[in-house]
Amino acid sequence: MSRFLRRTVSCLFGLAIRVLGWVTLLWLLAAMTSLPWNLLEKLAADMPGGETLTPEVLVVLGGGGIPSESGLIRTFAAAQYAKQYPQAQLVVAMPSGEGDLTGQRMVDELVMRGVNRQRIRQETQGRNTREQAVYCHKLLAASGAEPVVGIVTSPEHIRRSLLTFHQAGLTQLKACPAWDSYLEVDLTYGADEVKATQWNPVSDSLLVRYKFWDRLVLQAKLLREGVAILYYRWMGWIK
Repeated sequence: MSRFLRRTVSCLFGLAIRVLGWVTLLWLLAAMTSLPWNLLEKLAADMPGGETLTPEVLVVLGGGGIPSESGLIRTFAAAQYAKQYPQAQLVVAMPSGEGDLTGQRMVDELVMRGVNRQRIRQETQGRNTREQAVYCHKLLAASGAEPVVGIVTSPEHIRRSLLTFHQAGLTQLKACPAWDSYLEVDLTYGADEVKATQWNPVSDSLLVRYKFWDRLVLQAKLLREGVAILYYRWMGWIK
């Protein structure tokens, strides 16, 4: 390898390290602000006009199955929305193969939480948001007039889901984000209360103990969703 080539590679490597360092620093600094939550709220918002609609059908998009964090949170939220909109039917969109009872477990979870089984149908073919939108459109189109559809999914997934379902032919859509719930109890404490023998600078800092780490996890979800939105636009599945 020539001296010029070695120097070029060395410079590029050094530049990459510096860029990575700055990106990491900005990533960590963002986790100390409300920016991730502000972005999440925007992704979870209704499309124009959606806030005034009353869902006639609630489509629950399967997450990681049952039990899983996203699957349980979405199912719990769907049961709450089913109580809020008692006239709405429910569609559980969860891919299921032969012998796979994941979708049925979601149905059972909804029933356990008070939803009448007669209100629930399953869409078992969609393996991603695009396919779920297409197959749900076919399922609902067979019923006649286009219904108002509420999409129940994770907050960061709402925007892409609404755009995808709209592109698939369902135009009356309402956002039904499945929000996590958090303790409202004051979790600060004094070092003397727990008889700490060492200096404890984080006992009254929820940012250091919880919020910083929660926001790092959230930022990873937002990054993944941003990449997914770009991919869906590239594929022509959303506009």
